[in-house]
Amino acid sequence: MSRYEEIIVHLEGSQQFLAKWDVPFSLSEAGIIQGVGVEPASRSYVNKLLNQLQDEGLVSFDKKHILGGSGGRRRKAYFLTDRGQAYAAQLMEALA
Repeated sequence: MSRYEEIIVHLEGSQQFLAKWDVPFSLSEAGIIQGVGVEPASRSYVNKLLNQLQDEGLVSFDKKHILGGSGGRRRKAYFLTDRGQAYAAQLMEALA
C-alpha cells in the first residue's frame, strides 16, 4: 500500500468529526504523520500528499481545536470527502 493510500485509510471515519469543534490528534498533520509511520522529517512529503488528495477531491480540511495538540490555537484537521470515504471503503475491502 502506498503512503497516499495509507493516509486515506488512516482518515477513514473522519467525517464523524466534521461538525465538532474538538477533534482527535490523529486528524492533524502531525497525527497523520505519526499514524502512517512517516519520519517527522518527512513532514513536507506528507503535506504534498495531503495537497494532492485535496486537489483530487478526496480530502478536505478545516481549522479545528486538536485534542492533545500544543496550545489553544486552531490547526488544520483533515477529513475525507464523500468520494474519499468511498475510496477508503474500497481499500479496506481489498485488505480484508
